Amino acid sequence: MSQTVSAPMKRTLVLTLVAGISTLAATAHAADGRIDFTGNILGNTCTIKVNGTTAPTAATINMVAARDSDLNGATKTSVPTPFDIVLSSCVVGGKASAYFEPLAANVDANGRLKNNGGTAGNVVLELYDRARSNAAININSTQTTTTRVNISSSSNGGATLQYGVRYYATGVATVGTVKSTVTYNILYE
Repeated sequence: MSQTVSAPMKRTLVLTLVAGISTLAATAHAADGRIDFTGNILGNTCTIKVNGTTAPTAATINMVAARDSDLNGATKTSVPTPFDIVLSSCVVGGKASAYFEPLAANVDANGRLKNNGGTAGNVVLELYDRARSNAAININSTQTTTTRVNISSSSNGGATLQYGVRYYATGVATVGTVKSTVTYNILYE
């Protein structure tokens, strides 16, 4: 003898089952901890210039040519070219530094800038921090050693971040052109 369940009863059973499963799921996901977020909304940020070119226009650093004989083996460097990132009209107080973006298209595994579109072989570009005795900047790292400069009232809300770029041989460099790009952000503390 088979029993048939009416359509209204079927809906009631389905709804009761769904409600019961939802109650079990809610009790199975208890909170394990909490994360609080804090931040700041800054007023006018700085005007930024790289070697005289005002951001967001791309600045061009024309490097002095290096000789292949100076780059005749891995890890050799040549022809440092300094450049400044000059901040002005900043909110006074705090510090600023540059953060160079580790974009895989532009940066190699060692944190140096790839020769993208240039014809020279076995050469990349290495950024360095002039305020830290020309220490190399590994763009793939957290860049915590990049100099942070005070933005003070004595400089009228300005600061100068001193960096540079140099050729870096990954083997015996071959004659040709070198072209690269880096994207940066100014970090305010």
